[in-house]
Amino acid sequence: MKDTAFTIIDLSKMAGDISKAMNEQAGLDPQSALVFGIASGFDVAITLLEQSTGVYFNGLLPNKALMVSHYFREEADCSEKVHKQIAIWCHAWAELLEQLYLK
Repeated sequence: MKDTAFTIIDLSKMAGDISKAMNEQAGLDPQSALVFGIASGFDVAITLLEQSTGVYFNGLLPNKALMVSHYFREEADCSEKVHKQIAIWCHAWAELLEQLYLK
């Protein structure tokens, strides 16, 4: 785990930037109704998390980051059949965790 502490909002913004780039690369609208819906639902989860655990996220140990990253990759694979933008959102979170805690 790197020594940098991030807020939950920081992580969300970084994942959003990755997701936006992936959507644009795939030729999809990064501001579609689906992306907005995912972001809105995630905002609810973040708000609940912040209120219960605080604003700062203390990070993940590499083995936990790998476990969560694998979860998001598996969800992305399943979501690909439903909608590409859901898969992209999952891949973006996996990529962020890998960049921050596994490299």
